[in-house]
Amino acid sequence: PDGSMYKGQWYADQRHGTGEWIWPDGSMYKGQWDGDMMQGVGTYEKGDHTYAGEWQANQQHGKGEEKWPNGTKYVGEFQVGFKHGEGEQSWADGSTYQGSFCSNNKHGTGTYTWPSGYKYEGQWEKDVMHGEGKLIKGILIDAGYWQGGKRLDGKGELDTNRIFQLESMALARPILSR
Repeated sequence: PDGSMYKGQWYADQRHGTGEWIWPDGSMYKGQWDGDMMQGVGTYEKGDHTYAGEWQANQQHGKGEEKWPNGTKYVGEFQVGFKHGEGEQSWADGSTYQGSFCSNNKHGTGTYTWPSGYKYEGQWEKDVMHGEGKLIKGILIDAGYWQGGKRLDGKGELDTNRIFQLESMALARPILSR
């Protein structure tokens, strides 16, 4: 009645087995069905937005990969339609996050890296730095406790290994004479 179309296997008057469902707007699911629901492994496409992975009861559930038209990509675990569990997300600007997710948010332990190369390694809560962590800016490390995305206390450190590497690289450069 709504213009959707199904092509595939049936059992007891229900979509069951392998099949393809196309909605009137052109979006499509192709994959496994069980009891008239997307269940098992399948791919959903709506324009440049795609999800390929595991499904349960018509929702992303299990391992999968989701891509958005703006260049954002997530590879990892899903639970009842949300990024949930371990995963890695990357953005078009080059920033990345690798770690735990809960209900689509960075939550738990993870590492966020900015395009500049700066990174935060530590605890997250509802998409913000929260708990023990360290912000690494080249050879500077700002370690401490974070709340609501801001450092409450901590101490700065120099990464002496990085300093040694930088000094070694400087010594290896040829000295030009006039």
